[in-house]
Amino acid sequence: SVSPILFFFFVLGVTGIISKVLSLGRNYLIRYFRVSPLLSIAGLIEFVFFILGSVWVFKIFEPSYNPADGDLYCNKIAYLFALIYISSIYVLLLGLLIFFCSCLMLIKCIKEKFEHDPEQAKQEETSLPTN
Repeated sequence: SVSPILFFFFVLGVTGIISKVLSLGRNYLIRYFRVSPLLSIAGLIEFVFFILGSVWVFKIFEPSYNPADGDLYCNKIAYLFALIYISSIYVLLLGLLIFFCSCLMLIKCIKEKFEHDPEQAKQEETSLPTN
């Protein structure tokens, strides 16, 4: 039987290649068929298999690396690569979330500063250089 981790890599790899080829050849391929729906489908498949891969990888943490264990066996390199790959994407997403929340907080603070002190806002507007 095929390991869920290897199936995850296979599907993610194939859909990744298809979406990249469609993106790169968009101008040529658009003459023959609509590319956007295909890119959407490939993106959806990648997203679904990323979620499934996350469930598969984290559910069996940590698997048996002994081939004698049969169905419980998982290749150590494949498993650790999947674990690091999925974890790094979650870390990047968390970093982006923190960055955007920080930007929103900064904008809110600046906006509140000018709403509470309209005199200073007028002074700063008049002190800006004009062309």
